[in-house]
Amino acid sequence: MQLKEKRVWVTGGTGGIGIPLIHALQEQGALLTLIVRDSTQIAPHPRIQIVEADLSDTGACIAIAERLRTE
Repeated sequence: MQLKEKRVWVTGGTGGIGIPLIHALQEQGALLTLIVRDSTQIAPHPRIQIVEADLSDTGACIAIAERLRTE
């Protein structure tokens, strides 16, 4: 699958699996949106959007789903 310039949403981007996944996706040229609970744990990067949300909150999940529909 070609990921160059494709938007990829990643949950758990600051965890043990998420960090290597993010690096692999970046190497393939993906545009990343990370859904994280604490945005202070991730350094700003020009090709990464950060969405701070707690996915155990139903309202936050609905808001993220709505945002996905518009992208």
